[in-house]
This record gives sequence, structure tokens and C-alpha cells, in this order.
Amino acid sequence: MAFAEEYQTFMNAHLQARTGERLRRLQEGHKHAEKLFLKQVLWPLFHHFR
Repeated sequence: MAFAEEYQTFMNAHLQARTGERLRRLQEGHKHAEKLFLKQVLWPLFHHFR
């Protein structure tokens, strides 16, 4: 699976699992820097987010 597909699956799973303040912080706080970290650091190492 490509990064974009895996990232969207990862985010959807976390958005569904969170409530209240954790959900709000994930929605408002997960921006460019967090996505860039996942893409440039974790993705090349593991090729998944499980």
C-alpha cells in the first residue's frame, strides 16, 4: 500500500477511536509537521503504521 493510502487508513482509525479532548487535539493538531515526520521517518523504516 502506498503512503497516502496507509496514512489515510491510520488517521481514520485514530479519529474513530478517539473522543473528547483527544479527538479535538488530533483534528486540530495533526498538521504538516506530523505528516512529514510520518512520511520521512517512520514510513521509510517500517512501510506501515501498525
